[in-house]
Amino acid sequence: MNDKKRVTEGMTTEDIFKAIHDRQITALMFHTQSADLFDFLGLIGFKRMHEYQYFSESAEHRGLCRYYINHHNKLLVGGHPLGPKVIPVEWGQYTRFDVTPQVRKQAVEKSFNEYQEWESETKELYSQYSLALMNLGCVADSNRICELVTDVDQELKYLDRILLKLKAISFDAIGMMDMQEELHEHYRKKTKSLGIDIC
Repeated sequence: MNDKKRVTEGMTTEDIFKAIHDRQITALMFHTQSADLFDFLGLIGFKRMHEYQYFSESAEHRGLCRYYINHHNKLLVGGHPLGPKVIPVEWGQYTRFDVTPQVRKQAVEKSFNEYQEWESETKELYSQYSLALMNLGCVADSNRICELVTDVDQELKYLDRILLKLKAISFDAIGMMDMQEELHEHYRKKTKSLGIDIC
């Protein structure tokens, strides 16, 4: 990622859209696995946060596919990205009641750090893709990807605030539990605004 030129060097418009397509698919897998992880850990606010991101980003992904078809008159067929491994495989043999406070704390810290790293990298990549499209003379395409940059930037802003709170309390179990109800309600309303009402 340090060599920004190398990320997009030689990429065509189609290559860039395919790369974004694949990154969005991976992000959807990340959010659904993270929602399951936090549901399993009994952290319902964090669960709702990832569910909202899943639904919101799913709509963004559909928007990208439709944009490409309607503005380039081609299908946007990406690769087959491998899913992230958010939940350790061995956890399949346990129940929620087997989770110790130490395991919960480590899982939350690891998950949030990976989430923050993913979104920061996504913002950087999308910025480079937008710039590359502009350099190719694809102004409308560049502007469309700029919208994605702005969306990721807003997600990152809110994520950073939560991560700073978690770090301030050293991922303390009681402090984490105190955050859940407010986050749950906040993201329940945001999810409902998308037209999705799940319990």
